[in-house]
Amino acid sequence: MKSIASPLEKMVTRFLKKIVTGEPKLFQTDRKEILDKAIHASEKVSHLLEGIEEIQAIGVSRSDKGYSVKINLTSPLPTEVASKVPEKLEGVPIETEVVGQVFVLT
Repeated sequence: MKSIASPLEKMVTRFLKKIVTGEPKLFQTDRKEILDKAIHASEKVSHLLEGIEEIQAIGVSRSDKGYSVKINLTSPLPTEVASKVPEKLEGVPIETEVVGQVFVLT
């Protein structure tokens, strides 16, 4: 007798076979490689935007698709400066946010 499997059963079976055989590496993306790429991009952005007084901090932030470069600003960037900020650098998204002036309390 021929087995009648639902489309969902077929999909689950294929998914489980891929997990067992390790092909492709499901849910095992190399997070360190992705993080290193974001860190490298943040360093490049830091050099690209060096000396701009509105920049409070530049770092790496978690995002929906992994990591992004996050630029915290004391105030909005002037138009001519904002045009220098790319949307992505080496495939890493770049986000800006006006956070105001940050003070260190001692």
